[in-house]
Amino acid sequence: MDFSSIYLTQILFNISFYGIRSIFVLYAISRFALNEAEAISLFATFMILCYGTSLIGGYVADKGLGVKNTIMVGGGFSALGLLCILSPIKEVYCLGLALASLGSGYFKPNLPAAVGLLLENPKDPRKDEIFSFLYMAMNFGGLIASIVCGFVGQTYGWHYGVLLIASIFIGTTYFVYKTMKFHLSYKEDVILHKSRLLASNLSLIILLYLLFKYRESFHSLMGIIACGSLICLGKIFYECNAQEKKDILKIIAYILLFAFFCTLYEQAGTSLMLFYEKIVDRDIMGIPIPSSSFLSLDPLFVIICGPALLFFSGRYLEKKKPLEGFIKIGLGFLCVALSFGILALSTYQHSASLISPIWVVGAMLAQTIGELWIAPVSFSKISQYAPPRFKSILMSFWSMATAYGHYCAGFIAKFSLNNTTPLYCDNSFERYRVFFTHLGLIALCVSLSVLLYQGIKHIITIRRIIER
Repeated sequence: MDFSSIYLTQILFNISFYGIRSIFVLYAISRFALNEAEAISLFATFMILCYGTSLIGGYVADKGLGVKNTIMVGGGFSALGLLCILSPIKEVYCLGLALASLGSGYFKPNLPAAVGLLLENPKDPRKDEIFSFLYMAMNFGGLIASIVCGFVGQTYGWHYGVLLIASIFIGTTYFVYKTMKFHLSYKEDVILHKSRLLASNLSLIILLYLLFKYRESFHSLMGIIACGSLICLGKIFYECNAQEKKDILKIIAYILLFAFFCTLYEQAGTSLMLFYEKIVDRDIMGIPIPSSSFLSLDPLFVIICGPALLFFSGRYLEKKKPLEGFIKIGLGFLCVALSFGILALSTYQHSASLISPIWVVGAMLAQTIGELWIAPVSFSKISQYAPPRFKSILMSFWSMATAYGHYCAGFIAKFSLNNTTPLYCDNSFERYRVFFTHLGLIALCVSLSVLLYQGIKHIITIRRIIER
């Protein structure tokens, strides 16, 4: 078993994905002559479809193309799409966005699925640790992306940044072809007929192209995607045996909890960004820093705290017996609640005109610890409980949860911080205090509910043992 190639592939992919994420809006404004609102709208559509098409990528891999082949096709689509984005012509760059979003959907769910295929036992207890390292690899790639791609775009031109990202996608695809190997009992045979596969991909690209060109219909599409997801889950549940149905119910619970976490976590790009811009003192040693620089705290803390948390958990919390996944997620939401509590407390500084960045650092540290309890565990458990014939498509729902999180996060930020809502008042400090307190209380309720459920379940198990 060689996990290093998977980890490196994940780093390369995240450099590419988060690289285009970090420069897209500025590139769209300069290259496509869009105003800020249009660029942000186009970016939101692109991000949601990059995650939303994961369901398609999982389905294609499970139904005949295979995990490795699907990843390679995804890398090729993404590279070609980014090259098309270099054109200022609307029809061409919309086609490029369609290709890149479909390529991301092919790539995202199948790389975690590939990790599971390195282990012959699908319920191998080492999976939590392996996926935690994979999650750290994701964040390492995200940290590099914002620095390297942003520097190239800012210094030499945004189109050079896009060209660099396309080159990395090409290199990643070749690296997957040369290095990715699975356990011996897994056979990857292409079942889908080439003409049928080509026709399906062409239809999807046309559909995505139309969505980018006519973005007004996108809200209706999200409802259709949600209904389609429920129908797909229902079909999978119907085809499973009794034990598999129990496992599917656990997977659904993990997906829902992760989607809710993403709704809170993705405030980073909306309400938190406004908070950093308006309320936080961004002068460091007399040098003003951009508000977006605070977003680099999360991947940095993941890289620093990830190994420490694994060591602490293995040495103390899980020394005798692994912790139940729901307990970890309950503890994670407790940390998320703490992070919003810290931000709420920071707004009580009536004597200061701006808030010290130390409060933000403390809040992001708490949120990152919560993230490390929730995100790697949730998609580790999906890999662990998913029936082998549905592994990729169920893993794709983990990425779909991020898409739903992006979508809901925007609504929460817009509703909660809009001047016409009850939360608005003349004092910005008080407005943010109420907002963060509400988010913290919601996360706390989720945490206590999950931990209480696990406690009751544990008591019932002990009682049954005693009765025997």
